[in-house]
Amino acid sequence: MKTLAETLGETSHISPLARKLRRLGFSSLSDLKQLAVQRGCEHYRTDRDLVRDPGANEITNEELVVGLLLGEQVYDPFAIRIAGQLLSAVENFDLLADLSLRERVTARIHTIAQKGKEVEPENPHWDFLSRKFPGKPSPEGIMPHADRFTTEEVRKKMDFQRKRQWLRVIS
Repeated sequence: MKTLAETLGETSHISPLARKLRRLGFSSLSDLKQLAVQRGCEHYRTDRDLVRDPGANEITNEELVVGLLLGEQVYDPFAIRIAGQLLSAVENFDLLADLSLRERVTARIHTIAQKGKEVEPENPHWDFLSRKFPGKPSPEGIMPHADRFTTEEVRKKMDFQRKRQWLRVIS
């Protein structure tokens, strides 16, 4: 299977974060996805939640976002979508910026933020992330479409109105 970096036409690097995650028992992308579900990404829940959350003191949500987007990970659009859901709740932008530069995922975060702006143009979170994480957008067709980061809310008034909403972390 191709890695995310190979799919994007990039080279992987040796990731200090990946070593840390493995040391803490998170040896696969599946483990990281399960941890994200335990931290509120309920939309992606499966029957297999086999990992133990070591707590935010050991693995921050910012590290989890970056870990899901590492180039050495297997290309998995669900992992990218889960990272987008977690990204909507990130608060420590400085930590995220440091990690994303060191781990070479800044362009991936920029791409997700651009999709967030497309869905929620009035949300300053996405505008801030787009500016804080500059980069060229990823090639079309590799990163998930903006609709894949959303859920649809149907409002009934006189008629049905549909509104896309970015998937949020459930706390």
